[in-house]
Amino acid sequence: MSILTFFLVIFIWIGIFHHKKNRTARTEEQMSKEFWNLEHESNNVRKKDISNLPYIRIDLSSLPIEDSSDPVLQEIYQDMSSLSDKKIINLNGISNTDLKLAYGPANLEKLSEYDMNFTTLIRTISKWGQHLYQQNRIAEAQTVLEFGIACKTDIKNNYVLLAQIYHDNNQSYKINELLEQANSLNTLMKSSILSSLEQIRSLPY
Repeated sequence: MSILTFFLVIFIWIGIFHHKKNRTARTEEQMSKEFWNLEHESNNVRKKDISNLPYIRIDLSSLPIEDSSDPVLQEIYQDMSSLSDKKIINLNGISNTDLKLAYGPANLEKLSEYDMNFTTLIRTISKWGQHLYQQNRIAEAQTVLEFGIACKTDIKNNYVLLAQIYHDNNQSYKINELLEQANSLNTLMKSSILSSLEQIRSLPY
């Protein structure tokens, strides 16, 4: 390759690099502009009624709560009792801007609180199911973990442990149902959950 050809190639690559860099910058600038336009719009939305949103109700009588000297279970029971008196909603995958656009900025603090309650709930359920499973209280663990699925948890351990229970009980059709539920999730954990469920489903019975 001659020196002239070499420098020509270099100049071409430099031109391509700058073109891509400028295009990326323009794209980022446009995205930023669109974001701030939406943010401005969302901050001017009037307060909406949020009383009829799909809140999660906790029926303590349907869960395996009993007198226990186990400090772990005592703490879980207290947490569940406290949560049963609070508003809980799953807002996974919904940005603050989208919430303000839908319900008004005046409701953002409340909705964020209700979503935090959801996070506390699904973590408590996962911990509860795991603890019962480790104590070989399988039927009770199944009840708790199935409640987590009904709440649309995105905690991987909830799905994996419940799938293992179904596998041990030779209930492959229920693992299929878990796969359907997991596939509908709006979460970054979705692919990891699906992969783990597929692995359990493929295990020999």
